[in-house]
Amino acid sequence: MIMNDLADLAALMYRSGNRFHDSLCDGVEKTAKRVMLNAKKRLGHYQDGWKTLKDATVRAKLNKNQVAKKRAIKKGTFRATGTDADAPLVDEGHLRAAITINMDRYHIKAEIGSPLVYHATHEMGDEDRNIPERPHLRPALQEEVAQHLLQDLKDALSRGFR
Repeated sequence: MIMNDLADLAALMYRSGNRFHDSLCDGVEKTAKRVMLNAKKRLGHYQDGWKTLKDATVRAKLNKNQVAKKRAIKKGTFRATGTDADAPLVDEGHLRAAITINMDRYHIKAEIGSPLVYHATHEMGDEDRNIPERPHLRPALQEEVAQHLLQDLKDALSRGFR
């Protein structure tokens, strides 16, 4: 009798362990998606502490983006304004599109990033090439983890054990 009870208990714990693990993964993945979306929204908008683009950079960007170039011609300015009209880190949208999530459910971790080398250059800056740091992934991570991770984990665990 005791052996059956212990076997049943062990089976229950095993099944619960899988649900617990899967629920934690779901919570981490939900927060990771929030981080990714937050980081993508930050691109194209000046963030606190970001230096204004150089006029030469704005002119080069306008040569790549014909719609923005027409707006600049209409306004009569090809100069850096320090406003979203300069669209920092957005020329054609490649940087934004490259931000993805790699979810490792086995280790319960998510990596949010980009395979583009110049993404790291913009995030961290490059003093040798006089490229200022324009962090968008790190602030998004800090903000979303602080505001949502605990609740996302609680919600996922609650759903997992209903």
